[in-house]
Amino acid sequence: SVVWTASLQSSNSWTDRGAGYSFYNGSYWEISSQYPRIESDRCGWPTVLYDGNGGEIIISHSTAGEELRLNSRSSKGGTASWTEKTISTGYHLWNRAAMGGNDGNTIHIICATQADDSASYQNLSNAILYYRSQDAGSTFDITEQIIPGLDSGSVGVGQSLSVDAYAIAAKGNHVAIGVFAAFNDVILLESTDNGSNW
Repeated sequence: SVVWTASLQSSNSWTDRGAGYSFYNGSYWEISSQYPRIESDRCGWPTVLYDGNGGEIIISHSTAGEELRLNSRSSKGGTASWTEKTISTGYHLWNRAAMGGNDGNTIHIICATQADDSASYQNLSNAILYYRSQDAGSTFDITEQIIPGLDSGSVGVGQSLSVDAYAIAAKGNHVAIGVFAAFNDVILLESTDNGSNW
């Protein structure tokens, strides 16, 4: 499967913007009947994941509610319908996500918060937050966490982290995050216990 931020409009508003989706069925690429948007309202920055049970998950951010959305279904590709839920409140955008855990059902998400560099969240501008679900998105046992190393005590009170300048990867219980800022240090974070400690 592949997802991307899509719109069929040619104007600057792109009110139909959301996750474009295509699935390779072994012979050709299928385009979703919901193209160009899977989500219920205007979204962007989708990531597609597969859970350990063969299901498919798309994490994206809504510009209507300034929140993270999770769409899931029990099988990959085809015509199975998506189920949508909101997984954050407040201004949480520009997400990245990875799937891990021993059973392949742990979702790890990082995103940025605050609308602009003048806002403050735990003494940071554009703080980077961490979310974790260990049951393929049914519940989240970690939400809005600032990982040690990305807190104001580590990067400095009032510092502004760059939105959309980070990456996350997972394999089993091993999770890695890279945070990059224009002319500042690169911050690398590692967890070997599925995101419990860093």
